[in-house]
Amino acid sequence: MLELGVILVLIGSAAHAGWNALIYRVPNGGRTFVWIYSALTLLWVLPVAAIVLLLEDTQVEGMWVLACLVSALAHLGYALVLQWAYSKTDMSLTYPIARGVAPLLVTLIAIVFLGQVLTPIATLGIGVIIAGVFVVSSGLKQVAREFGSSALPIGAAVGGLIAAYTLWDSYSITTLDIPVLPYYAGTTSLQFLVLTAISLGKFGEAKRMFNLYWKTAIAVAVLVPVSYLLVLLAMRLAPVSIVAALRGTSIVMGVFMAWYLLKEPVGRRRLIGSGIVTAGVIAIALSSSQN
Repeated sequence: MLELGVILVLIGSAAHAGWNALIYRVPNGGRTFVWIYSALTLLWVLPVAAIVLLLEDTQVEGMWVLACLVSALAHLGYALVLQWAYSKTDMSLTYPIARGVAPLLVTLIAIVFLGQVLTPIATLGIGVIIAGVFVVSSGLKQVAREFGSSALPIGAAVGGLIAAYTLWDSYSITTLDIPVLPYYAGTTSLQFLVLTAISLGKFGEAKRMFNLYWKTAIAVAVLVPVSYLLVLLAMRLAPVSIVAALRGTSIVMGVFMAWYLLKEPVGRRRLIGSGIVTAGVIAIALSSSQN
């Protein structure tokens, strides 16, 4: 079962890097493209979640709605900022920074607010991530020259939103004991409703964008939930420390896809830097398993 868990988390990591590469190829997609793929996601996630609720005879509780709403706002903020980030910077810059900053912030928040002890390995991991982010960015002056002074803050903002929904989703699924698939379906539904409310009058734009990028939208609508759900399933088959550590491989996968699929000039520094960030993420994941 451990081997299957490892395979699932690696597939999930590849799927995550894959849908990031896909949305990068939709220039100025913004909230309209997020709206489109959220709607397509619901077409298959809602029926599956309904079947799960019926088979398990689960009663929906009022607290679930509030939990899903908070998650929806965090995920929506992440999706919109990510679209904006990819319109401003390279994926090979933003992706490793965001995926490195997220576990770093989760660890720091756990230390400050949840009483988690900072182990020597975690301290090392934090330092390694910071060093890796600097290497990925090829130095602050060069990044500012290529993308403007906001390049690093944009990547960090994406990472901050990942940390936010990671912490909240973990709380909702573990402490509030909300079933995973119905929770995800509820979150996506509310995300779609919020997007619909703020996108009134954009139906013509949505139609034009769908006609241009419908294949990409369908692929993203499959890969986004699959990348999330595969990792959750892997946690049932393998120790969480192994799953968390292996998720760090998505950083290298993302940089590889940016080079191979998007033809970005990744260069040796970004490739080495992404590997350093990955090592830092793995160190933090392993230290968390010891607490």
